Amino acid sequence: MNGPATGFDLLRRLGRSPVFLIAVIAFTAFAVLMAVLNISLIDVADTIEREIRRSEGANAIPYGLLVTISTVGTAVTILLIGLTAAGMWITLAAAAKNAEGRRTTAGLTIIKVVTIIVLVLFCLMSAAMLIALLAGRESWIELFRSLAEYSDSGTDAKEIASIVYPILLGAFAVSTILTILYFAGILRTIGTMRRTMRSGIPDKRVSLYVAVMNFLLALNYAAVPILTKYGLDWTMEQAEVEEGSAAEVIRLLGLDSVSSLSVAGAAVLGLSLICFGIFLFQYWSKMKKAMQPEKG
Repeated sequence: MNGPATGFDLLRRLGRSPVFLIAVIAFTAFAVLMAVLNISLIDVADTIEREIRRSEGANAIPYGLLVTISTVGTAVTILLIGLTAAGMWITLAAAAKNAEGRRTTAGLTIIKVVTIIVLVLFCLMSAAMLIALLAGRESWIELFRSLAEYSDSGTDAKEIASIVYPILLGAFAVSTILTILYFAGILRTIGTMRRTMRSGIPDKRVSLYVAVMNFLLALNYAAVPILTKYGLDWTMEQAEVEEGSAAEVIRLLGLDSVSSLSVAGAAVLGLSLICFGIFLFQYWSKMKKAMQPEKG
């Protein structure tokens, strides 16, 4: 295939591929599950507030603020995830149209805007966490001192802090940098696809770093909620439901159902990430082949 439509035709075929369709469906299922989960977490925060007010009366801490923050955070999260899912479906619909149809990049633009918003929010949160880590060194020392006293190890708290504190800072810095690079790779990939959609010229400059990270993130998202649910289930089985027990707290807050939603959400998100990773490798391979001059 030659000519300016080559890249556009390839992009349309890739956009109509089963792997991309599965990725979009799985992410949409994740969006629905996360909406239900976040609403459930609002109920958890509301339950905590009621129980604290019931136990402490007039001296209760104003946990109404916790519910308000949870509500706002939930609304923003659901909105961003929902917009991303909508952008994916618009992109899928654009790929399903005939080549002679209007070449729209509206879906990719929506995903780009959401990615930028998430990146900005992540940078702000990371800056706040870094300030808290740097300003709270003495608090970490006090924590380690309490742990040392509890375990009767006799280990000096400052000695522990001198080892653990730099590790925490280093791990935080590395994870922050990797995340920023991930979002930057997504933006680069979207930019490449938008240019190909408009010009029809093949371009293989998508981020394979994003593809690899998708596989790693899929493992991470699957492992954490599964382990959490296993721990909650084990607690429910081992502890007798009596006043003040861990099992009673779990049931009171509804954490057992929340953990089930988390596992389901992690499963479909993992499937979506894996499919998108495969899609990016396919995209890179096919565009690279289309960019090579034909022999003969």
